[in-house]
Amino acid sequence: MEPLISKDPIVEKIVNGDPGDEILELLLEKNLPLKDEEYMETLVFVIPNKKFGDRAGKRFIAIPAFIKLGYIKKKEANHNVARFILTNALHTDDSEILIEAINNQALPVDILMMIAEQGSFQILSTLLENQIKMIAYPEIMEAIEKNSFADSFIKGKITEIRDYYLNVEEATPISRKEVLEDLQDIADSAEIKEILEEADVNNLIEDVTIEQKALSTLEKINRMKLPEKVKLALEGTKTERMILLRDPSKMVIKSVLSSPKISEDEIAIFLKIKSIDKEFIDKIAKSKEWTKKYSIVQGLVHNPKAPVTETMRLVRNLHQRDLIILSRDRNTNPVIMKFAKNLLDQRQGIK
Repeated sequence: MEPLISKDPIVEKIVNGDPGDEILELLLEKNLPLKDEEYMETLVFVIPNKKFGDRAGKRFIAIPAFIKLGYIKKKEANHNVARFILTNALHTDDSEILIEAINNQALPVDILMMIAEQGSFQILSTLLENQIKMIAYPEIMEAIEKNSFADSFIKGKITEIRDYYLNVEEATPISRKEVLEDLQDIADSAEIKEILEEADVNNLIEDVTIEQKALSTLEKINRMKLPEKVKLALEGTKTERMILLRDPSKMVIKSVLSSPKISEDEIAIFLKIKSIDKEFIDKIAKSKEWTKKYSIVQGLVHNPKAPVTETMRLVRNLHQRDLIILSRDRNTNPVIMKFAKNLLDQRQGIK
């Protein structure tokens, strides 16, 4: 079963076991100590219950829209709960919830298929703007074409996506030399513990089998067409994402960053690669979500390609020890190095 956002033992008891009629009565009377989001998650799993299902369904429908909207935005949203929310939103034509579902790259393709089959003209137009999912899962566009709201404009946009992304015969291969250089960058970083699944990065270059594994993955990727690469960026492993960051296609790089599997540690590792694509760095630096993570902030401020304005803002959040290290790092942007030195002097009261 897909994990729940809630970790409350009451919710887990109701979802995973037989809580008994007394607890379910308390739930439906809203007399359990649950937050609104936890209450909503729990109700979804009571709806199939023959005795309590009808009441649970009515309670679920009555939950305020802002709670459902907030839930559907979350990367960690339970897929079963998301399906219930989307089914209700399609029935009521709640465009705000539907649009947030389209923009949540972590939701599974079957949810987008639901939207493709039942969405209005406005929703179909928005769905087609999620080009990453259209390229990775072209069956979504096939479903849109069968929708009665799919007029000549919608079908024209589908044709454009197919012609530009899906019907491209050849792709520029990723350089073997560059991938090996990236492995070296990672291996030389003392802070990094792992990247290629369970491998110790300090032994990446010395351990021939790890190098061979990366090159084998590279060969597989170089045989792929663009749609396959985009899908792999969303669903693949750390190794595959690291190599795909080297792809000449900006769409592939964008897909790596959009992967629901990509982690904080992984991005911190990628920021150690000296020749990483600047567009990738810019997107990370401008992301409110990722720049909340201290390890990523550290990676950005030391990366000479990071945008200066965003980086200066992040430098202010550094701990004293890390600020000292940055003020002496001659490999970073000289402007950032000097800014760190000045900030350090201010904190220490040096004029």
